[in-house]
Amino acid sequence: MDWTGRLTSTISYASESSFSDGDIVYGTVTTAKARIIQRVRTIVDSVGIQRDTSHEIATTTNIPRGARVWLPGGNTAQVGQSYTVYATTTAAMLDGSYTLYILTLGKNS
Repeated sequence: MDWTGRLTSTISYASESSFSDGDIVYGTVTTAKARIIQRVRTIVDSVGIQRDTSHEIATTTNIPRGARVWLPGGNTAQVGQSYTVYATTTAAMLDGSYTLYILTLGKNS
């Protein structure tokens, strides 16, 4: 089954690129096709921190943990409108045509 036709929304994201004076510096904002699912739950991330999450996103783009993500309509100049990727699950298609990434997001303050 080809899931790419179900990726009907466009999200924006910026990955961590470096550190400056102890602060994370993010790279250029890029877009990706995605399917957005509102799903509120609490998870324990890969470093053992309990996180409250609000959305899951399915995409064929490998967006790393820690990246900032803006949902459709979000202002990429406003950090408070972004979400952080707390966890990623992958599923490779049997025919090898693509990998689907399921990102778990929490709201930035």
